[in-house]
Amino acid sequence: MSGRRRLLGGANIRVKLLTTYFVLIFVPLGLLTLILQNSVVEMSSEQLKRSAGQSFQQAHSYLSYKLSQMITISDTIYFNTDVQDMLVKPQADYMGDVYQQTIDMQKLDVFLNNFKSDDLFRACLYVPSWFIYANQGIYMDNHDALMRTETYDALIATRDKVLWVPNEWLPNEQASSQPPLDVISLYRRVRNRNQISEIIGVIRLSIRQSSVDFIMSNADISKNGVVFLQNHSGQLVSRSSQVNLDRFMAEPREQAVALDAQWYTTRAGTERYLLMERPVSGTDWTMTCVIPYSELIAQSQSILLLMVVLAGSIGAAVYLVSYLASRSSMRRIRGLTEQMRRVHSGVQPAQVIDPQPMRGRDELDQMTDTFHFVLKRIDRLAEEQYQHGKEIKSAELRALQAQINPHFLYNTLDLINWKASEHGAMEIVPIVQALAQFYKLSLGRGSDIVPLRYELDHIRAYVHIQNQRFDQGIRLIVQVEDHFLEYRVPKIILQPLVENAILHGIMCKDDARGNILVSARLHDGRLILSVADDGVGMDEAASQRLLSNQDSPESGYGIYNIDHRLKLCYGPGYGLHFRFPKEGGVVAELHMPPEKPEA
Repeated sequence: MSGRRRLLGGANIRVKLLTTYFVLIFVPLGLLTLILQNSVVEMSSEQLKRSAGQSFQQAHSYLSYKLSQMITISDTIYFNTDVQDMLVKPQADYMGDVYQQTIDMQKLDVFLNNFKSDDLFRACLYVPSWFIYANQGIYMDNHDALMRTETYDALIATRDKVLWVPNEWLPNEQASSQPPLDVISLYRRVRNRNQISEIIGVIRLSIRQSSVDFIMSNADISKNGVVFLQNHSGQLVSRSSQVNLDRFMAEPREQAVALDAQWYTTRAGTERYLLMERPVSGTDWTMTCVIPYSELIAQSQSILLLMVVLAGSIGAAVYLVSYLASRSSMRRIRGLTEQMRRVHSGVQPAQVIDPQPMRGRDELDQMTDTFHFVLKRIDRLAEEQYQHGKEIKSAELRALQAQINPHFLYNTLDLINWKASEHGAMEIVPIVQALAQFYKLSLGRGSDIVPLRYELDHIRAYVHIQNQRFDQGIRLIVQVEDHFLEYRVPKIILQPLVENAILHGIMCKDDARGNILVSARLHDGRLILSVADDGVGMDEAASQRLLSNQDSPESGYGIYNIDHRLKLCYGPGYGLHFRFPKEGGVVAELHMPPEKPEA
């Protein structure tokens, strides 16, 4: 201790100041970096897991939607009266009637060709071999030849409605010189409507393998991970990266252990992986997402390295400023010390050389300026981190919105409307028109903030559709004064509340009938939109679970999302609140600042 005291005591003020600056700058930054290391790793891992989970879920939903559309198309073909009539015609009469068979072939050709789209590559019907068009090879094919294949044996053996067969090759009808196309096919038995046990034909619907591969590629946001599809027998259907899949499959894997509601952890060889699996409805497929733990750590290490570089740069800059400030100050101190020494040596004060004019301020002011400089740098860093956090939140909110092609949806609804009119099913027309209006309001405006009148039209279309389903049991009352109609509100902010009121309020009543009142008012400088129902109601605890997203996603995610969006848009002082009137039912209130349209 005495040695260190003599060492410091013999040093000049400049050395002491520089030593103090070094300790005060680099030691806290080093400790802060060590403390934040675990937090950075955890935050980076959770962010990647959350983003990967969202991309995986969106791809899973989109794939399920595409496949369910194919099953729906097979229903349309299966129950078509013309198809049934053609397939049950007696061979003795129909075989020699070439004229009628030609007419039927042309009708089938047009009918099946109408199903072709960007998603559906080809629709084919297998017919008896004695039909003159049994070997047409594009929209019609030989049922007897199919019966001699393993695919037919698997179709007969399955208890499912349809059989999915990956990795099939079909000729390219547009350019016969081109190589065949890799497709995934749906096979479905066609039974005699008058004798269910008799199989009279087979439907085959095919989609391009590349379409499913594209969905898998979009689902994979990691560099070394993979998203893939397998059927129940382990046959690979599709994958986002063959190289990464081979790396994962090459090593024997341990039993997966659950980490949370979504993710599992497993080990393949020496590598540890995160794993998520979801069955694909309507198929025997399982969709799997795999992310190596090394990638989670690599992302956090890059962030940690950035923090170290940033802290080191700030520290070096501050230390350089401190060094320059101490040198300037010590120059003045040495000049003053020299003058004092000369006076002490006996030189008369009048003979002492006048010191140089003081160009700076005292050492305390210099230290104060340095401290202010450090504060400014830290404040700038905090502002950058805050802005970065806002950008991350905004990206997450945009990632929750499903990617839908409005033009394809509108065209499909228009086709359904036209088909309903053509077949005389006029009761379907207003439903399709209401659904088109509903999605037009949902998707067609382009902006996340819309006038209140669009939201009111949106829920009117939604209730109209639901009334077709629930026998006009829902009465929507809109009591909104005209001057509120142009107020700006977040898009799709009322429909989840109306849906919750119908499904969990009115439909739970014995008579399944009730009223929904939508109103608007200004109170304490806030715009308050109310959705009140006279359903079965709920208690305070249930509402808190909805707002904290503790219920199942089917019943609570839309409510939680509304509250979360309002807080992100306007701040924590706004959001969704529930009231529970004594006479029953629930009142949901949306609190937001009144935003009038620009003049």
